Amino acid sequence: MTLRYKFEAGTYKIRAVYPGVPELDFPAAAVAADMVVEASDATLYTVPPVAGVKFKFNNEIYTTDERGTITLKIDKSGMYPLELLPFDEDATPSDVQMEFARWNDNVFTPYREIYFPRDRRLEVGFIFKYKVDQVFYDSDGALVDPARVSSMTLRGVGRTYTFDHAGATVASLQSSCSPYR
Repeated sequence: MTLRYKFEAGTYKIRAVYPGVPELDFPAAAVAADMVVEASDATLYTVPPVAGVKFKFNNEIYTTDERGTITLKIDKSGMYPLELLPFDEDATPSDVQMEFARWNDNVFTPYREIYFPRDRRLEVGFIFKYKVDQVFYDSDGALVDPARVSSMTLRGVGRTYTFDHAGATVASLQSSCSPYR
């Protein structure tokens, strides 16, 4: 028998009644039992794994553990509010900036409504920006005065960065959320 009602987590008393078929000499019968609906867990993953990231889920605050995850208890299927809260900039080194990129189901805002239970795992991706400095050497291994360098081009996978002066610069590393997990 399929129960179409979406039950919240808990214990329910159920009773099944068979009215019988007197013409065929099938007696009536009834049975009672407890039906237990258990809460489920949903895990949220940060990519890359980052500890200390705060989320507001269903009006409660959660913080990622050392593996960059939080586990949410879901008592009832349905839509829930989920929000990535602002980062504590004092918790990251002064030469690192962290920015929200996207969720792995192509949602690009820190606040969203999300349906649980889900078929796929839920990930949130971040962009990290690192302050870097350049040091230049000539072909003999001697230091070159940065004032002599007019520009520098770095080529990476899918991106090219050109800097028109030497010195401290911010470079970014984007961590992707795979929509195919």
